[in-house]
Amino acid sequence: MKRFFFVAALILITLTTGCSMSLEDVKNVPVFTKTYYVVFEDKPEIVNEGVFANNFEIGRISSQKPGSEDMVIVTMSVQNENNHLMTDNVIFYVSDGRLTYDTVGDSGNPLQEGAKILGFTGKTGLYWFKTKNKIKNISGAAIDKAQELYDRAVK
Repeated sequence: MKRFFFVAALILITLTTGCSMSLEDVKNVPVFTKTYYVVFEDKPEIVNEGVFANNFEIGRISSQKPGSEDMVIVTMSVQNENNHLMTDNVIFYVSDGRLTYDTVGDSGNPLQEGAKILGFTGKTGLYWFKTKNKIKNISGAAIDKAQELYDRAVK
């Protein structure tokens, strides 16, 4: 019965005050459909829930879960209009408390939903990884390392 009165009161307030969103506002709300897992070997200092590329927000973080051995798995989604950015040469690093998009290698193939992506707690770790793997297929190395860390984290 309380629920009925709550819903009725909510409808009454909405009808009397009006809705501040227009149909155009609703059409412009970003849609997130694919989820990815960014795996960090150490705890990242992420304070912003946005996911950024070139200082533009391309997605959102939905969770940060600790795994074994101080690893962290960050669950994130990218706005549909930015899905083309998600290829198998993608990595993420933390900069100024934000999860930041970058790539390794020249090009990549589209990532499947649920893919594990390698994350770095800062640019230094990213640069060291790129240097160490310069000779190898760097995007393949990123995929392999992300899967290895994910498997260790969910033990």
